[in-house]
Amino acid sequence: MTSPDDLDARFNDFGGRISIVERDLTVTRQAAEKADTNARQANINAKRSNDRVKRLRVELREFRTTNNMMINTLREDMIDGFARIDARFAAVDARFAAVDARLDENFTKIDQNFATIEQNFAAVDRSFTAIRGVLDATAAGQAEITRLIGHLIAQSENN
Repeated sequence: MTSPDDLDARFNDFGGRISIVERDLTVTRQAAEKADTNARQANINAKRSNDRVKRLRVELREFRTTNNMMINTLREDMIDGFARIDARFAAVDARFAAVDARLDENFTKIDQNFATIEQNFAAVDRSFTAIRGVLDATAAGQAEITRLIGHLIAQSENN
Protein backbone atom coordinates (compact mmCIF):
# COMPACT_ATOMS: atom_id res chain seq x y z
CA MET A 1 0.00 0.00 0.00
CA THR A 2 1.04 3.50 -0.51
CA SER A 3 1.94 5.87 2.17
CA PRO A 4 -0.29 8.79 3.06
CA ASP A 5 2.42 11.19 2.00
CA ASP A 6 2.46 9.45 -1.26
CA LEU A 7 -1.28 9.88 -1.60
CA ASP A 8 -1.07 13.54 -0.71
CA ALA A 9 1.60 14.02 -3.28
CA ARG A 10 -0.41 12.17 -5.82
CA PHE A 11 -3.55 14.09 -4.88
CA ASN A 12 -1.70 17.39 -5.13
CA ASP A 13 -0.27 16.21 -8.41
CA PHE A 14 -3.78 15.23 -9.54
CA GLY A 15 -5.07 18.66 -8.56
CA GLY A 16 -2.30 20.24 -10.60
CA ARG A 17 -3.20 18.09 -13.51
CA ILE A 18 -6.86 19.06 -13.16
CA SER A 19 -5.82 22.71 -13.13
CA ILE A 20 -3.93 22.14 -16.35
CA VAL A 21 -6.92 20.34 -17.87
CA GLU A 22 -9.26 23.12 -16.68
CA ARG A 23 -6.93 25.74 -18.11
CA ASP A 24 -6.68 23.81 -21.40
CA LEU A 25 -10.46 23.41 -21.37
CA THR A 26 -10.88 27.17 -20.87
CA VAL A 27 -8.46 27.85 -23.72
CA THR A 28 -10.32 25.34 -25.87
CA ARG A 29 -13.69 26.92 -24.97
CA GLN A 30 -12.34 30.37 -25.78
CA ALA A 31 -10.95 29.06 -29.06
CA ALA A 32 -14.29 27.37 -29.81
CA GLU A 33 -16.17 30.58 -28.97
CA LYS A 34 -13.77 32.55 -31.15
CA ALA A 35 -14.18 29.99 -33.96
CA ASP A 36 -17.97 30.18 -33.51
CA THR A 37 -17.83 33.98 -33.61
CA ASN A 38 -15.57 33.83 -36.66
CA ALA A 39 -17.91 31.33 -38.32
CA ARG A 40 -20.95 33.56 -37.63
CA GLN A 41 -19.04 36.59 -38.95
CA ALA A 42 -17.93 34.57 -42.01
CA ASN A 43 -21.56 33.54 -42.56
CA ILE A 44 -22.69 37.17 -42.28
CA ASN A 45 -19.92 38.23 -44.66
CA ALA A 46 -20.83 35.43 -47.07
CA LYS A 47 -24.49 36.54 -47.04
CA ARG A 48 -23.45 40.15 -47.63
CA SER A 49 -21.17 39.06 -50.46
CA ASN A 50 -23.94 36.91 -51.91
CA ASP A 51 -26.32 39.90 -51.77
CA ARG A 52 -23.69 42.08 -53.44
CA VAL A 53 -23.13 39.48 -56.14
CA LYS A 54 -26.91 39.27 -56.72
CA ARG A 55 -27.12 43.07 -57.01
CA LEU A 56 -24.13 43.11 -59.38
CA ARG A 57 -25.75 40.42 -61.52
CA VAL A 58 -28.95 42.46 -61.71
CA GLU A 59 -26.98 45.61 -62.53
CA LEU A 60 -24.95 43.77 -65.19
CA ARG A 61 -28.11 42.28 -66.69
CA GLU A 62 -29.73 45.74 -66.76
CA PHE A 63 -26.54 47.23 -68.24
CA ARG A 64 -26.39 44.50 -70.88
CA THR A 65 -30.05 45.04 -71.75
CA THR A 66 -29.60 48.80 -71.98
CA ASN A 67 -26.38 48.39 -73.95
CA ASN A 68 -28.06 45.98 -76.39
CA MET A 69 -30.95 48.41 -76.84
CA MET A 70 -28.53 51.26 -77.53
CA ILE A 71 -26.52 49.15 -79.99
CA ASN A 72 -29.71 48.05 -81.77
CA THR A 73 -30.90 51.66 -81.95
CA LEU A 74 -27.51 52.73 -83.30
CA ARG A 75 -27.61 49.88 -85.85
CA GLU A 76 -31.10 50.94 -87.00
CA ASP A 77 -29.96 54.56 -87.25
CA MET A 78 -26.93 53.51 -89.29
CA ILE A 79 -29.08 51.35 -91.57
CA ASP A 80 -31.46 54.28 -92.10
CA GLY A 81 -28.55 56.65 -92.65
CA PHE A 82 -26.87 54.38 -95.17
CA ALA A 83 -30.22 53.88 -96.92
CA ARG A 84 -30.55 57.66 -97.24
CA ILE A 85 -26.97 57.91 -98.51
CA ASP A 86 -27.63 55.11 -101.00
CA ALA A 87 -30.80 56.90 -102.16
CA ARG A 88 -28.88 60.15 -102.61
CA PHE A 89 -26.14 58.40 -104.56
CA ALA A 90 -28.80 56.77 -106.73
CA ALA A 91 -30.32 60.22 -107.37
CA VAL A 92 -26.89 61.63 -108.24
CA ASP A 93 -26.22 58.65 -110.51
CA ALA A 94 -29.57 59.23 -112.23
CA ARG A 95 -28.75 62.91 -112.71
CA PHE A 96 -25.34 62.04 -114.16
CA ALA A 97 -27.00 59.53 -116.47
CA ALA A 98 -29.43 62.24 -117.62
CA VAL A 99 -26.55 64.68 -118.19
CA ASP A 100 -24.63 62.00 -120.08
CA ALA A 101 -27.70 61.31 -122.24
CA ARG A 102 -28.12 65.04 -122.99
CA LEU A 103 -24.41 65.37 -123.76
CA ASP A 104 -24.59 62.37 -126.08
CA GLU A 105 -27.66 63.88 -127.77
CA ASN A 106 -26.00 67.29 -128.08
CA PHE A 107 -22.75 65.80 -129.41
CA THR A 108 -24.79 63.86 -131.95
CA LYS A 109 -26.46 67.13 -133.03
CA ILE A 110 -23.07 68.84 -133.17
CA ASP A 111 -21.72 66.02 -135.33
CA GLN A 112 -24.76 66.36 -137.61
CA ASN A 113 -24.28 70.13 -137.79
CA PHE A 114 -20.60 69.70 -138.65
CA ALA A 115 -21.60 67.27 -141.40
CA THR A 116 -24.05 69.87 -142.71
CA ILE A 117 -21.35 72.56 -142.54
CA GLU A 118 -18.94 70.31 -144.44
CA GLN A 119 -21.65 69.74 -147.09
CA ASN A 120 -22.21 73.50 -147.31
CA PHE A 121 -18.48 74.13 -147.67
CA ALA A 122 -18.38 71.53 -150.43
CA ALA A 123 -21.29 73.33 -152.12
CA VAL A 124 -19.45 76.67 -151.76
CA ASP A 125 -16.33 75.06 -153.21
CA ARG A 126 -18.38 73.78 -156.16
CA SER A 127 -19.92 77.23 -156.59
CA PHE A 128 -16.48 78.85 -156.57
CA THR A 129 -15.34 76.29 -159.12
CA ALA A 130 -18.39 77.08 -161.28
CA ILE A 131 -17.78 80.82 -160.92
CA ARG A 132 -14.12 80.25 -161.79
CA GLY A 133 -15.24 78.41 -164.92
CA VAL A 134 -17.60 81.25 -165.83
CA LEU A 135 -14.91 83.86 -165.15
CA ASP A 136 -12.37 81.88 -167.19
CA ALA A 137 -14.89 81.63 -170.03
CA THR A 138 -15.63 85.37 -169.74
CA ALA A 139 -11.92 86.18 -169.72
CA ALA A 140 -11.39 83.96 -172.79
CA GLY A 141 -14.36 85.65 -174.51
CA GLN A 142 -13.03 89.09 -173.67
CA ALA A 143 -9.58 88.07 -174.91
CA GLU A 144 -11.16 86.90 -178.18
CA ILE A 145 -13.15 90.14 -178.46
CA THR A 146 -9.98 92.13 -177.78
CA ARG A 147 -8.09 90.14 -180.42
CA LEU A 148 -10.90 90.64 -182.94
CA ILE A 149 -11.08 94.36 -182.23
CA GLY A 150 -7.32 94.56 -182.55
CA HIS A 151 -7.54 92.70 -185.85
CA LEU A 152 -10.31 95.06 -187.11
CA ILE A 153 -8.30 98.06 -186.11
CA ALA A 154 -5.28 96.69 -187.86
CA GLN A 155 -7.31 96.06 -191.04
CA SER A 156 -8.85 99.47 -190.98
CA GLU A 157 -5.45 101.06 -190.71
CA ASN A 158 -4.24 99.01 -193.65
CA ASN A 159 -7.05 100.08 -195.84
